[in-house]
Amino acid sequence: MIEEEENIKYRMIAKTYEGLEEVLAKELEELGASDIKLLRRAVEFYGDLKIMYKANYWLRSAVSVLKPIAAFEVEDEKDLYDKIYGIKWMNYFDLGKTFAVQATVNNHESLTHSQYAALKVKDAIVDQFRYYFNQRPDVDPKNANININVYISGKQCEVAINSSGIPLFKRGYKVEMHRAPLNEVLAAGMILLSGWDKKSNFIDPMCGSGTLLIEAALMAYNFPPQFMRRNFNFQYWSDFDPSIWREIKSEDLELQHDFEHHIIGGDISSKNLEIAQHLITHMKFHKDIELVQSDIRDHKAPDDGSKGWIVTNPPYGERLHSKDLLGLYEKIGTAFKHNFPGYIAALISSDVDAVKMIGLKPIKKRELYNGGLLCKFNTYDLYEGSKKEKKQDDIATDTENISDENTEVVSEEAESNIVNLFNDGSEMKGYDPLAHAKEMEEKAARWEKEKQERKDRWAKNKDEEHEHKRDDKRAKREDRAEREDWKDSGEQEERGHREDRGGFDKRKGDCRSSDRGGKKEFRRELGKDHYNTRGRGDEEQPPRSGKYGDPGKDDWKAKRFERLKKQREDGGDRSSSDKKFGKTKGEDWKSKRFDRFKKRGEDEDTRKGSGDWKTKRRDDFKKEVGKDGSKSSSAGEGRRSSFKKGREEDGEKPWGKKKHDGSKSRRDDFKKKRDDDSKPKKSRDDYSGKKGR
Repeated sequence: MIEEEENIKYRMIAKTYEGLEEVLAKELEELGASDIKLLRRAVEFYGDLKIMYKANYWLRSAVSVLKPIAAFEVEDEKDLYDKIYGIKWMNYFDLGKTFAVQATVNNHESLTHSQYAALKVKDAIVDQFRYYFNQRPDVDPKNANININVYISGKQCEVAINSSGIPLFKRGYKVEMHRAPLNEVLAAGMILLSGWDKKSNFIDPMCGSGTLLIEAALMAYNFPPQFMRRNFNFQYWSDFDPSIWREIKSEDLELQHDFEHHIIGGDISSKNLEIAQHLITHMKFHKDIELVQSDIRDHKAPDDGSKGWIVTNPPYGERLHSKDLLGLYEKIGTAFKHNFPGYIAALISSDVDAVKMIGLKPIKKRELYNGGLLCKFNTYDLYEGSKKEKKQDDIATDTENISDENTEVVSEEAESNIVNLFNDGSEMKGYDPLAHAKEMEEKAARWEKEKQERKDRWAKNKDEEHEHKRDDKRAKREDRAEREDWKDSGEQEERGHREDRGGFDKRKGDCRSSDRGGKKEFRRELGKDHYNTRGRGDEEQPPRSGKYGDPGKDDWKAKRFERLKKQREDGGDRSSSDKKFGKTKGEDWKSKRFDRFKKRGEDEDTRKGSGDWKTKRRDDFKKEVGKDGSKSSSAGEGRRSSFKKGREEDGEKPWGKKKHDGSKSRRDDFKKKRDDDSKPKKSRDDYSGKKGR
């Protein structure tokens, strides 16, 4: 029965980065997976428990391995809760394990937040365990034993459990980090995409912290990429089989083999080489990987006569900045061509213009993502000699392949070349070799000219940028000096004028206004008349002249100020009311409102005097009570009641709460409480009767 469960094939999904799907599918095929299907940033496959364990232990280009357990349609959050609750979670883990939920929601009508969907899934799982066992498992979002993935797209929902746990790119050997590290899965994918046969030299002339070198060494000696990892999430599952896991770990010793070629890394930075040496020593590869401190133009291939591959990750100008990035890539192309003849070179970069400066035609182009950067991964054939000689060698090789009886497949390009060799010469009519050579020379010269123009244009833009920065600094220095000279010359008012704000100089009759505060100063000097005369004048307003608000002869602000000043002088002295409220026109609505308020203020009924409500109430009180303030002879006509009556006559609200007839007032309650407190209190003996006895 146990053997039957082990042989059951499950549907699984291996996640990876975009552009590495084909490499991952090839790895899964080598492991023995079946029904492999490429997805976007993932590969679907089928296999048993052993395939799942081996996928986690041996895959180099996978980020995680998921096992789907349910798929259904979701209408809303309640429907999601009910269907998650319907899954028997005790079949996958028990109460002693911690779990976490990661949700992804796309294009759903009611569920729009991934965290909310993850919360509903967590509630359903916890409630199920509490119902059956009266206890619940704990949640650990950082380092959980069980990771549950929920993916919702439209109304379709798929639930899977993550068999890997911590992502597979965390191999465990990066004890020290470079400031621009390369992801381990991406590094392994680059090596696999380059086509390295693991039977020749491997060189990274710009190795940084040595990630590519370590991944190449793991492939060369056929070490599993996760051999330093302690545990996986599938070890916490209820159906975990430790015997299969021990069998897989014991097989890796038999699969290892020797490597007799060179793995070499170089870098111009001694600090980067120290980090790389530390990581290589930590992985026990210090005798298998060579490190050289040199510039890329001085780095050369070993003199053992063998060929190999170059895979490197140069700076893009994003995290690592270079003073001359285009010159660096041109240097890389020169070093590839002259120092590594016969090699295959592969390079990744996000700067398309810089990659063009390499000057070599790639044989393969791919797109990869390094973090969030879209990069070009190009492969170059660094053949010896010229391109013409290389083409002739290829033709000769194709001819030999055609003559061989065991050859089954011949490329279309080789067939066309063979036909051209053995034709009757009809296709060569009108061919002029001198004209062809001249055309090729012109094309090469044109290409060199375009390359030089691109380089000059880049340098010119950089020089212009520096020149603009210098001009800005020079202008700021000059502005600061002129402000200090103007400040020392005594032209500044003593009324709190600030250096960075404009103002109005009464002695010169001009207006200094800056972008920040000059407008407020101008308003403060002109008063309200400035707004009533705004926009007048038929003359065209010329632009400002001078610096720091110092007007010229044609300054429109100065003209407007002179006009306003003249109007104020013609108006004469203002009265007290005019100074307070401003002089306005009769047709203006503001003037009408002002006159209305002024008339109301001068009304005898509202001014202080006989019409004041306090004075009126005092006079009424004197009539009813008397000048001495004695109480009235009639009941209810005392000082307080008359004062209250006066307020009611004036139309004010009555004081306090309205008392019902026959009810006691607060003063009566206070008197009763005071009398009760003044009475002597009885002791316990008075109630017991002992005192009388």
